[in-house]
Amino acid sequence: MLESIAVFLILVAFSSVGTPGINESHYLTKAKHFWNPEWCSGDLFLNSADAHQTFYVVLGWPLMFLSLDVLAWSGRILCWLGFSVVWVRLNRTLSIRHGFAPLTVALFVLLTERFDMAGEWVIGGFEAKSVSYIFVVWSLELFITRKWNWFWPVLGAAIAFHAVIGIWALFGLLAATAMTVVMRRKPSQLRSIPHHLKVNALPLTVFLLLVAAGCLPAISVNAHAAPEVIAAANEIQVHQRITHHLLFGSFETVHVARFGVLVALWLMLMQLVVWSDDYRRLNWFCTSSLFISLAGLVLSGLAEDQGSLSGLANSMLRFYWFRFSDFAIPLGLSIVGVRIGVELLNSNRSSKRIISLVCGVTIILASCLHIYELRRDSRPPADQASLPTYENEWLRTQQTFENWKKACYWIESNTPTNAVFITPLQQQTFKWYAQRAEFVCWKDAPQDAAGIVEWQSRIYGSTDIDYRVPGGFLGLNESQINQFTESSQVTHLIVPQSFEDAVFPEQENDKLRGRLTRVYPPQAEDRWTYVVYEISRRPISIDAATPEPSSAIPGSGPACGSSR
Repeated sequence: MLESIAVFLILVAFSSVGTPGINESHYLTKAKHFWNPEWCSGDLFLNSADAHQTFYVVLGWPLMFLSLDVLAWSGRILCWLGFSVVWVRLNRTLSIRHGFAPLTVALFVLLTERFDMAGEWVIGGFEAKSVSYIFVVWSLELFITRKWNWFWPVLGAAIAFHAVIGIWALFGLLAATAMTVVMRRKPSQLRSIPHHLKVNALPLTVFLLLVAAGCLPAISVNAHAAPEVIAAANEIQVHQRITHHLLFGSFETVHVARFGVLVALWLMLMQLVVWSDDYRRLNWFCTSSLFISLAGLVLSGLAEDQGSLSGLANSMLRFYWFRFSDFAIPLGLSIVGVRIGVELLNSNRSSKRIISLVCGVTIILASCLHIYELRRDSRPPADQASLPTYENEWLRTQQTFENWKKACYWIESNTPTNAVFITPLQQQTFKWYAQRAEFVCWKDAPQDAAGIVEWQSRIYGSTDIDYRVPGGFLGLNESQINQFTESSQVTHLIVPQSFEDAVFPEQENDKLRGRLTRVYPPQAEDRWTYVVYEISRRPISIDAATPEPSSAIPGSGPACGSSR
């Protein structure tokens, strides 16, 4: 019990201090809309298909009574507690001596945070992924101890909450089983499979039901989409939206190199472990993740080649082939590394004890440094990732964040609940603070093919207007403005005040002054970083000298920088 509490406290220390987290603004707003469709009813992302229905149904209903912040914190605490319990169970199963689980979890979090290749993380905010990983670790412990009556339902729960994570864990566990049988050269064990299925009929039935709960919503989102739309959506996902997670060629060289160091260290330490049956299963579980990543590397090559197989490769790469290794290798290395360190401590040679103590102190110091860096910026992770950060100007950075929240809170109190906003492209917390719908948001990309294609058309808009700079709506001519307001539900616009100064330096732009009414801040001379405009719905006359508009209508809105 005390060991679980210690692990929990370490997870708290390693986690963010504010809400929303990186993905909380994505998952929890979607969950709130799932239970209250009238909330932000005009938002593209919220109205798109629901791919994680189990999470929304099981854990999203409190949002009918609680605020987003309260549920985020409540969910975080539950996830940290759950992960603490299953982590200690796994450590004890693998003979990690009592009291060392806090050290293994600290090393695990450090490795996932600092040595990832494709941007995967395990400990963070409250979302479907955080819940799924709890069940993955628990299922690994049950797999090692062969408690099959619990193993199948627990693994099914991992798939139900996040199909991709759970399915990769299933593949890893099946590969570990197969390789264990092959390496032990006991093919006769295969004859026991029918008996296993018969004895565990009820757990397997529960498993299949949970798999259906997780997979069917994800599969059904494209049930009625045309093949060409699905192909276009796959291209967008792999080569534009989340290429930093999916496509090997887009990974930063330093990320690939540091992960390579991690793999080399893992392979080296595995030669020093006594290969008990338990560690053999752990080893093959982790090693299987490398074969999956290798397959992802091949698919990446096919996708980048743009040959006849690129379409198939794009459709396959959507399933995060590098995610499993980002989780499994740090898990195996943290447990094996501490296990070897404990054995060295118990040895009679002083040199081995010194090595073990140095490694332990290094982990502790690295953990303290990582926690210090997390606490240097007090802004919530979602705002750290999306709002401007000015190097060596902390006061300006903090004021920008505070002014962003002030503008959003003003919007919540002074605009209609059905208002739809064009927002700075890179931000991702507008709905969280302002409780209003967005025309488009870079972070909040839909999960279904039709929604992804529509998202891209709104992000990129017209080819003659650069979506990456604060142009968007304010760069339209009169005809385009008329057409855009007639075809969209947009009612308001929020832009950085510095952009207002650039667009209206001498207040000469009468056409936009006539269409836009500045409603925030109240006084024109106030400097609040962000400015809110109400967009008039009345059509404006088109002057004869006005150039003909392009056929596409930009929908990017004002952006605050290049896309991530």
